[in-house]
Amino acid sequence: MRVTGPTNFNAALPQPPTKLDFYRDISVLAFPSSDAKAAIENINAKAGVNGDAVLSSHDSGGATNGAVQRREIVDLTSKLTVDGRLNWKVPAGEWIILRFGHTTTGKDNHPAPKEGTGLECDKMSKTALDAHWDVSCRKFSTTSARSPAKRSPPR
Repeated sequence: MRVTGPTNFNAALPQPPTKLDFYRDISVLAFPSSDAKAAIENINAKAGVNGDAVLSSHDSGGATNGAVQRREIVDLTSKLTVDGRLNWKVPAGEWIILRFGHTTTGKDNHPAPKEGTGLECDKMSKTALDAHWDVSCRKFSTTSARSPAKRSPPR
């Protein structure tokens, strides 16, 4: 979403598409818009879309070529309400606001026995991963002293 400042932005942000009526916000970031037409070389391979190999990028020599610098990014996550409204005093200039979140893939785990089939666990949640560990990985472990069941799950 683009917004031009200075202004007081107070509106609901568009929510990304969801599956199974589930969505959780991760962060909301804003950065100044640029006139430059920056592009990421070989974007489909780097995003893992086409399975192509990703070779090391050439050294840009410090040139930004229109890329957003970390110091220009404003974290607005704390200004987002539970109903998706953002209240922000926008500085002068044109800004781009990005809302990041996650939803389920809607896919069942596999392979799994009938009684263990269901949606994949929420790998973004420590609580969900701990619960998954306790009812699956820990049960499959042996009782030896080196057993993963006697250790905490990876963090």
